[in-house]
Amino acid sequence: METLRSFIGKGKEILDIYKIEATLIVISSCVAIISAIIFVATLQPTSAQNINNEIVEVSENEKTNDRIIIDIAGAVNKPGVYELSPDARLKDAITKANGISDQVDYTYFAQHINMARTIKDQEKIYIPNAHDNELKLLKEEAPVALESSVGLININTTSQSSLESLPGIGPALGQKIIDSRPYTLLEELIMRKIIPQNTYDKIKDLITI
Repeated sequence: METLRSFIGKGKEILDIYKIEATLIVISSCVAIISAIIFVATLQPTSAQNINNEIVEVSENEKTNDRIIIDIAGAVNKPGVYELSPDARLKDAITKANGISDQVDYTYFAQHINMARTIKDQEKIYIPNAHDNELKLLKEEAPVALESSVGLININTTSQSSLESLPGIGPALGQKIIDSRPYTLLEELIMRKIIPQNTYDKIKDLITI
């Protein structure tokens, strides 16, 4: 009888020991599950934040590339290469270049420069100045001056045979004209008595110097 009681007592002790261990296991499992839930909960917002940050970075890069580059020169105060927005107008480019200079051709600018027009990427913009207009006039007048001398015989440079092709000029007068070079005025042919007056009257519209 005493042995049975002793066995039952030991059994209770064993149950008490395992009961404590089982309780500890359950508590540990609950702690692990709660920790996992907290970790997952904190991980999701972080991932979402990273995605949002990437979206912001992409947007900023797109904004950086959403620009045009132009080159402006001529009658502006600060010629150079500038970045502008893609919807920029000519007035924006001129503003970037510190405005037009006092050398601008105001008449041409008012008549031909459209400040409201849109500009393109890699565009070259040139604002004419007054000096450009003067050069243009000289170039336009040059062909007229050249045309007036076409077909005329230069008595300072032409050959003997060319001189002899003129009316009233034979070998003797042709050689005399060559020997008396250079000339600064056509009238020297008369003043220096190189050819007679009547011959000069025949060739004066056919020669030049």
